[in-house]
Amino acid sequence: MNIQRCIWGGVFLLSLITSSTTVYAKSKIRTCADLKTDIILKKARPYKVTIEKYARLHHVNADFVLAIAAVETCFNAKAVSPVGAKGLMQLMPVTAKRFGVESGLSVKQSIKGGTKYLKFLMGHYKDDMRHAAAAYNAGEGRVDKYKGVPPYRETRRYVKNVLRVYNKLTAHRTSFKKQSHTTTQPSARKIIRKNRPHTNNLHKKDLKTHLKVYKTLKIKPKRRISERQTFQLAVRLLLK
Repeated sequence: MNIQRCIWGGVFLLSLITSSTTVYAKSKIRTCADLKTDIILKKARPYKVTIEKYARLHHVNADFVLAIAAVETCFNAKAVSPVGAKGLMQLMPVTAKRFGVESGLSVKQSIKGGTKYLKFLMGHYKDDMRHAAAAYNAGEGRVDKYKGVPPYRETRRYVKNVLRVYNKLTAHRTSFKKQSHTTTQPSARKIIRKNRPHTNNLHKKDLKTHLKVYKTLKIKPKRRISERQTFQLAVRLLLK
């Protein structure tokens, strides 16, 4: 009997450990901060164009808006928090009304309202992303009260995760620009070369004609040159 109790107790304890580990893993994945950059971008793909559109319109860094959306909902447009925040950007009803959002679950309105809110926060905190992210999570009143990131564990973790995602996205964008620049440069050179008149493009049957003209020019080279070099020199002189 005691052995059976020990076995069942062990099974119960193992199930508790497994379930708690699963919940912890899900909570970490929800923020997207621990995911690889390519996975974050894959999740953001359906909303990337809209976010970049409103980021340009309101003069906010698009990677910063993407980072906020990643940490808030991991790009879940139907997310609703226990305290009433809705949508991709998790706007509270008061904040949504403040920035003209009628439907918090509308992707377009949520992104538009969230971006306008971030524009306000960046202006209020003089382009300080840490303070703007902290205010997005805890409210401007608390950030103003503590004159910086409030001493709340949740808010500090939130700010840390936002900056982590932002740095990943910025690094990816920079490396992508470098790669595209190096890959397009050789092709541009090739196009320029193609537009130049090249002696090899001329037909071989014109060789005798060009040689006759070359002889009439009465130019004596300093050293002996081959027939091909003679042909090329004659063509260059004619093309001038």
